[in-house]
Amino acid sequence: MERILPERHEPADAHLIREIVTQRVEELRSQPGMQSSLEVSWRDDSITLPVIKMPLNHLKLNPETHRIKAQRDYENDGNDAVRDAPWGGTAQAYLERLLAALPLDPSKVDPAFTKLEDNLREHGQKEPGIITPSGILINGNSRCAALRSIGEANMRVAVLPNDWNWDDLAEVELDLQMRQDYKRDYSYINFLLALEEAESTAGPDAAAKAFHVKRSTVDKQLWILALIKDVVERSKTPEGCLHLRDFETDQGKLEELHRAYYASLKNNPDGADVLRESRVLAILMNKSKTDLRLVTPEFFDTYLATKLDLEPTPVPQASAVNIPGLNVQAPLGAQKNVHLNDLVTEIARAKVRARASAPEHSEPAVERISNMNDHLEAAMNAAGREARLKKSKNAAIDRITGAADALDASVEEVAIAKSKNALDESALNDSLIQLAESLSRLSRSALRVVSSDDGEGLQWLAQFGNRQ
Repeated sequence: MERILPERHEPADAHLIREIVTQRVEELRSQPGMQSSLEVSWRDDSITLPVIKMPLNHLKLNPETHRIKAQRDYENDGNDAVRDAPWGGTAQAYLERLLAALPLDPSKVDPAFTKLEDNLREHGQKEPGIITPSGILINGNSRCAALRSIGEANMRVAVLPNDWNWDDLAEVELDLQMRQDYKRDYSYINFLLALEEAESTAGPDAAAKAFHVKRSTVDKQLWILALIKDVVERSKTPEGCLHLRDFETDQGKLEELHRAYYASLKNNPDGADVLRESRVLAILMNKSKTDLRLVTPEFFDTYLATKLDLEPTPVPQASAVNIPGLNVQAPLGAQKNVHLNDLVTEIARAKVRARASAPEHSEPAVERISNMNDHLEAAMNAAGREARLKKSKNAAIDRITGAADALDASVEEVAIAKSKNALDESALNDSLIQLAESLSRLSRSALRVVSSDDGEGLQWLAQFGNRQ
């Protein structure tokens, strides 16, 4: 989501709050030995901030906080108030509600917020928040809301320098969020949005450093966010659209999709986009991560299209495609399927209409989703049966191949032990007897179901068994 506040936009009573803050900072500094401070990152360096106590009613919740960025559009009236009058009573009350809310469903209170309230009630405030000199909270918005909820009057806060700007505030908030002692993590989508903002302002390498992750992790999460935004865009209808927060609980599925997509891009580039769309469909239908693993590049054509009575029709396209979230292109061939892409868009829009209050919109959508779920379940069951059958057919072959690999490794190990005069020949003899017995049993078992005429390997096995 874009930034909603212009540079240095401050509350109407900023001058009054600034006077109180200045007075309390001066009082703090006039009492050597009693000073309290907090060190934070500041413009590629660090700075030590004075910590004072401020009345809660003089503090302003930050509408730009990454903690609730994905939830701001939960209610249109509240979101409009935050955009048009962020320091007003309506906007501030709405922000306070969102800070206490469950990220996936803001109509409910987050158990983590309740736990924060209990902790503050029992142990008091341990870590200070951070404010601008005009009282805007940069860090500690949730603690402010929780302290108000339990009836406290004051909050300990560190005060930033007078020359702050919004980029400074984002840097400070993200730095403190990444510290291990911070108690309430961002939700997954808000983490992605914070990462995107850090990447856009400082670059991927700086974002990786700020979030204490690898550069590859930054690339992966930005790819996932771009994918989610694409689905949200495609879901738009006159009744509304999906929201970023609808994907809060899908982190594991999305990261698995990313891994599978790039594996396919490497080994089967023509099927990468088909895999991506097929798995997005499964995610929209709330299938488990285990179910998603059945969705291969061949899943749609082989199992689902037949259930839907569709004739898969590849659509010619450019030989390269932009990969969401990255400024690179990858070959994709002509496997993008018009039926599959239209189907994903249709189901995304059906999920939006299913929430509509008007029955003429919601009831057909609910029925369409139910029918799609039946077809997808049947396709996954068929894919699962085939996977189990392949696994059963290949289990014996895989074990024999593994045994051959182990024997190859033992050849070198025997030679090394012999050269060091460390070979236990008696133990080697016992192991070879065990190996001969195992091969003899394998010969008897295999030749009951196949003929020795079926290949040189089986002929050798038959001859070996006859010698035993």
